[in-house]
Amino acid sequence: MKKIITLSTLILLLNSVINAQSSSVLDEKNGFKDIKLGDSYDKWKINLTYLDTYGNNEKVYLYTGSCCQNAFNYPVEKIKIVFANNKIIYISIFLKPFQDNRATGDPIKFRYPNLDFASVNKDLISLFGEGKDGALTEGKGLLYSKIYEGKKVVLVADYYNKNTYDFCNILVYDKIYIENKKQSGF
Repeated sequence: MKKIITLSTLILLLNSVINAQSSSVLDEKNGFKDIKLGDSYDKWKINLTYLDTYGNNEKVYLYTGSCCQNAFNYPVEKIKIVFANNKIIYISIFLKPFQDNRATGDPIKFRYPNLDFASVNKDLISLFGEGKDGALTEGKGLLYSKIYEGKKVVLVADYYNKNTYDFCNILVYDKIYIENKKQSGF
């Protein structure tokens, strides 16, 4: 009995250490490749095209530079960056569609599980540990969602199936900014 209790305690401790390490890795990365949360607008302005303003004066830009063209060996289609107070608070990475029949309008072959997203998720797990399941919105095509959470940074990987194409969107955001924004709104 004593061995079982000792073994159970060791497993719980090991699990806590692994989760702490994975969240610290996410916080250390603090963004996507060279684009880091908290970077100033001035650092990236030459590679940005303005798209929109929303919320609390949060400005959305399309990244047009040459950095960051792949994520886990998949080509990146576009990157959107959101600034608040001239600091990056969100980075949204859209991978090129895994299957794309938009030109013909033919439905894509539905694959369950999607092997491309499974591959991206496997790479995320190897970096950040096991993610939590996110909320799905099948009506909008969101079929899989994984959330990886650090103390300062959150990463959400979503897989969408839009009938004629499917893709993965990876969102990295400043957890502290979002928590403060929620508290100030209530």
